[in-house]
Amino acid sequence: MLGLFLFLLGLVTGLVIMEFKNVRMGLAAHMEGVTNGTFLVVAGFVWNELKYKSKLEKHYGDLPATMCYPRQMNQVFVNLLINAVNAIVDKGTITIKTWYEDHAIRIDVSDTGAGIPRENLIRIFEPFFTTKAVGKGTGLGLSITYEIIQRHRGEITVASEEGRGTTFSIKIPVV
Repeated sequence: MLGLFLFLLGLVTGLVIMEFKNVRMGLAAHMEGVTNGTFLVVAGFVWNELKYKSKLEKHYGDLPATMCYPRQMNQVFVNLLINAVNAIVDKGTITIKTWYEDHAIRIDVSDTGAGIPRENLIRIFEPFFTTKAVGKGTGLGLSITYEIIQRHRGEITVASEEGRGTTFSIKIPVV
């Protein structure tokens, strides 16, 4: 049964990635609307879990328009916020910061959760890598996030300290 599940999961992942590769770069999208709008929607989506254990801090800067795949960028923000909510055990804070610097859009998503053990940091963007219990996660969210950011010719980095939290930093060039 697990073999069939993994086969189907791989098939779906392949289709999702193929869909990403077949979409043409969209018209210039105003990234402020893409990021800020998505964060509002996602916060609503995970609000039931978020409201009991997290405080959401938003620091939105003025962002220019750039060529991008808006739906794919939305997926990035969904993945990062869901991971941040899941990282917080009892009470904590999730901070979203957006700004423009050096011809690039910068986005930080931080949490005051459990943090990522050092030995796992090098693997977090690998497909199917997860530290969650069986049935609780697929290990695809950060892998897909990484691919989307690469597709935008951007960068994603992570800084984490166990017991203190994690920050994912994204840099997307303005084109």
